[in-house]
Formats: sequence, C-alpha cells, structure tokens
Amino acid sequence: MLVLAAAALSACGGDDNGTANTGSSNNGAGSGNSGTGGTGSGNGNGNGGTTQPAVVKPLAGGSLYVGAVSFGDTVSIELDQPAAGQLTLRFLDSRFGLAGTLVGQYSVDGNTYRVKNLAASSNDVPAALATAASTVTFSFTLDDSVLSGALGQVPNLVAGNGALLQGYVSAANRGAQLADIAGTYSYMRQAGGTAIAGQLGIQSDGSVRVCAGQSYSATCAGGQSGQLSPDADQVRYPGAFSLTVAG
Repeated sequence: MLVLAAAALSACGGDDNGTANTGSSNNGAGSGNSGTGGTGSGNGNGNGGTTQPAVVKPLAGGSLYVGAVSFGDTVSIELDQPAAGQLTLRFLDSRFGLAGTLVGQYSVDGNTYRVKNLAASSNDVPAALATAASTVTFSFTLDDSVLSGALGQVPNLVAGNGALLQGYVSAANRGAQLADIAGTYSYMRQAGGTAIAGQLGIQSDGSVRVCAGQSYSATCAGGQSGQLSPDADQVRYPGAFSLTVAG
C-alpha cells in the first residue's frame, strides 16, 4: 500500500449492492430504498441505481491518526481511547498477517510518548499477535498534525519463524483534498524480494505519471499513466486515495 497523504493503493469504486435500484409507492409518492440508488417517482418506479463515485473524507484533526509503518503496513493510532491515558493501535492492512486492535497505556516523557502493556482488544487479533502484544514496543512524538515514531518487536506472522518486525511510523490526523497533494513524490515499491524506486507526478485533476528507476518527467521513458481518486472505504481509511496505474 502506497501512502501519499494517507493515500491507499487499491482499486477504487463505489459500492452498489443493488438494493437501491427501485423505488416503492406509498400513497402515490414513491420512495427510493436508501443509498446510491435513485428515488422513486410518483408511480412507484425508481430512476435506477447507479454507482456513485467515492468522496474523500479527510480527517480534520483530533486524536485519531492514520498512516504507514516503514515495513509496509497501514495502521491507525487513537489517543485516549478507550479511556484517558490509553492508546488504541489498529492494523488496517498488513503484509505480515497482522490484524485487529491492541490497547495499551501511554506516558509522556518530555516530548516523547511511550506505550506499554499492549494487549489484544478485538476478536480479529491473531493468536500469535495477542500472545506477543505485551512485548511490542512503541514510542512516538507529535508535531502539529503528524505522529512520528518507532514500532518494534512486532511478530512476523507470515514468516512464522519467530522473526520480528521493526519500523518507523508516520501518521497524520489531518487529511487533504486531491488538489492539495499535487506534486512530485519519490516512492519505493516492494514485491517479494525485489524493490523498485522512482518518482511519480500527481496533477491537480488526479492524473498520475509513474517513472520507475528515474526522476519524474512528463515524458519519462517507459513511464506509466495512472489515476488517483478517493478510496471507496472512507470509514476504514479516512482521507485515503486509491492509485490505479496502467489500467
């Protein structure tokens, strides 16, 4: 998952489960079933459901931060939840089998927040992670709307050999609209045991040009075109964008 101002790399599209495709008559006034479908007309016939494009809903500040860990996972961190002095750490997407929610206590030492006694607090936490949760280390600092820190001693559940993950966390509690993130970015893409670095350019209309292994140029050799658009799941990934490249 590529994070650009909390941008998620995935296919994007609205969700239409078909329940909103028809209207129903009620005393001569039709009413649509909820959601993205059309509303019913006076004769009880709906206008037909259509897939509505997702609308980005960025975080606007507060105690919830969403971002990435440098080993490739996406996480959210919420301060003072479920109670004051506690912290909720959720694994939203993981390449290493991590999932669910951990809760721990935090203390503040100068500018540094230190988390201890992490424990599983949801049913979807894998057993191996629940067992190891208390040994996971997490410390971070807050600078305006950015949370930065180190997450360590995290079990690699895919490897299953006792390997541990260490990573740098960068998360934000304030998102941006598409036009705000236009610019040139450096990236690294990992697939299996290989990694490809390069640069990509994002235009204010969401169009993207990816230049693998080279600096960004609108005419870079072998470049790929793509599109950045709001991710369909703004509840799980508030403020996230989906990047589709080469189709």
